[in-house]
Amino acid sequence: MDECDVVLSEMADEAIAGNRIVQILGVQGFCRVMPDVVEGNLKSALENVAAMDSRFYQPAAQVSEGLLGPEGSCRIAEMDPELKEDNQDGGKLLHLNRPG
Repeated sequence: MDECDVVLSEMADEAIAGNRIVQILGVQGFCRVMPDVVEGNLKSALENVAAMDSRFYQPAAQVSEGLLGPEGSCRIAEMDPELKEDNQDGGKLLHLNRPG
């Protein structure tokens, strides 16, 4: 990303990053975030999501409003909350919650 509003690796903690993102969203309506993840982990997670493509569905309007609105949650997928590395339910996504 060339221009980012928030670079997560430069933030002291998640609360500060979250507050800054909310502040920027309120001013300009969008926020460009540079994630603090290892590129290989991001690629693996994207491949994992692509493999789950057939499981995504459009939620009811009441549900999407409670999530990120119709634009931000136009398609969702339910996943096992107990993710494990070998789980076909998004195991590679675990790396996104782990530091580098």
